[in-house]
Amino acid sequence: MERSTTVAAAADVAFDRVLGDELTGVFDRGHLLLPAIVGTDPISGGDARWGTRLGQSRRIRLADGGSMVETVRTIDAPTATTYTMGDLTGPFAALYSGVLGEWNFAPEGAGTRVTWRWRLRPKGIAGRLAAPVIAWMWQGYAAKALERIRTALAAPQD
Repeated sequence: MERSTTVAAAADVAFDRVLGDELTGVFDRGHLLLPAIVGTDPISGGDARWGTRLGQSRRIRLADGGSMVETVRTIDAPTATTYTMGDLTGPFAALYSGVLGEWNFAPEGAGTRVTWRWRLRPKGIAGRLAAPVIAWMWQGYAAKALERIRTALAAPQD
């Protein structure tokens, strides 16, 4: 699954803002069965700004009562970062063991192309069969989040 948008900011600014902004400000709107994020709780590396240390992890709390643990896997500032989401609880825990996620930031014109990717890790046949439906819902979820990012990066910075 992949979705992109172009923002009116340099790659380093986009990288810092996307990784540093609170998830509740970007992912505050669910889409169909994909819930909004209602909060995060640091697990490790919480003393540093999010996304600045390999292995940093936090628990993401969802509007449907579920949660997952997000862990930073790679950082190639200001062009890319990868992460995993595991320890899923809630409705999707029966179908998936986790997600491999990626953010990419590439110069485009006077701005930056921000690309978000997700790869589901199905637990079995049910997760593989449900994947196309989840991917379809994720496109709407990602569109809402990327719109929030585009708006935030168009606003003047303090």
